[in-house]
Amino acid sequence: MRTCFFTTCLALGVSAGTSFASDDALSVRTQPDTRKPPAELIAFHKMQAGGGLSRREDGGPKPTSVDVVFHILRSKDGQKQTTTRSARQDSQVQDSMKELNDAFKPVQISFNLVNQTYTVNENWATYGDKTARKKALRQGDKKTLNIYGLEKVLLSSDSNTTMNGKGSYPQGSLFNPDEVFNDSVELDIQVLKGGARYIGGSVVHEVGHWFGLLHTFEGGCKGFGDGVDDTPPEADAHWDCKSRSSCPGFQDSIHNFMSYTENCRNEFTPGQITRMHDCWNTFRGDAAPTPQPFQPENMSLPECQNKPTDSVGENCIGTDKYCKRITGGDQVATDMCVMARVRLSNLKPIKNKMITTKKQATRRPSRG
Repeated sequence: MRTCFFTTCLALGVSAGTSFASDDALSVRTQPDTRKPPAELIAFHKMQAGGGLSRREDGGPKPTSVDVVFHILRSKDGQKQTTTRSARQDSQVQDSMKELNDAFKPVQISFNLVNQTYTVNENWATYGDKTARKKALRQGDKKTLNIYGLEKVLLSSDSNTTMNGKGSYPQGSLFNPDEVFNDSVELDIQVLKGGARYIGGSVVHEVGHWFGLLHTFEGGCKGFGDGVDDTPPEADAHWDCKSRSSCPGFQDSIHNFMSYTENCRNEFTPGQITRMHDCWNTFRGDAAPTPQPFQPENMSLPECQNKPTDSVGENCIGTDKYCKRITGGDQVATDMCVMARVRLSNLKPIKNKMITTKKQATRRPSRG
């Protein structure tokens, strides 16, 4: 749903002030990220596009500070075979933090490096056993950004498709403490500044996904797209910085951080800025409505209703599992179901099926 004309969109674009370009960078075209965003996130974007849950504050969004833990993983540590990080790795981490803070300064989001780890493990560094790696290394809660600098990033564990990086999308599993370890941003260490294949804006792009933004070319020229009104639609991924109009009546957003244009990305639109803050408040921040209690999926614990008139109950878990269970057939969560579940933060217990807890009801977020 993108209703503005390109000239208006361009005029409203918020630039970070500098383009993350490198004259020496070897531009290596990454394979397009073909992962499908979670159903909860798509439902959230559709509601935001309709003005459903927006938290626009007077004077713009309130400043948000994000703690960052940066993990560097290597197969070998030179010839020393130690776990001592080098000055080069420190420099890459500091340069990446500066890129993030420069790019997100107009967004009113800042990043604070609270810890840095250095691990020598050939399997983990080349994307083997990512579950063990994340369970061992991840720190903090759903508000903490964990960035992994790896020697190889794959589309999935069972894929040979290499990528420059990928960022986790916000979703219902963030509310389960046992699932938070999966939440991360993963980057090929060579595309970070100081790497042999530095690609400007890569870390910013993936952190944009972590804040809930989709690609500017999501969905092509038709359909819902990325769900942000002031980003023009694009037919497909585009790597170089040449101007083009891939969808009739629109100019591609070659300077947008959520495009694939690599070395000329330098801005988020006002709509993207608002969306990131709304997404933070809904999925990650202190105001995020956490379903309580969060129960295992064994169907033997308390059930909750979607609405008082519902005859079908669920365990007090996330939104997507419930919708898949009641949809049946091909097990696809319907937009209507997911939107209803995302909209309701205060689940109602079914009579005679509730176990008493200290905190059963959830908070409904203020609408600022």
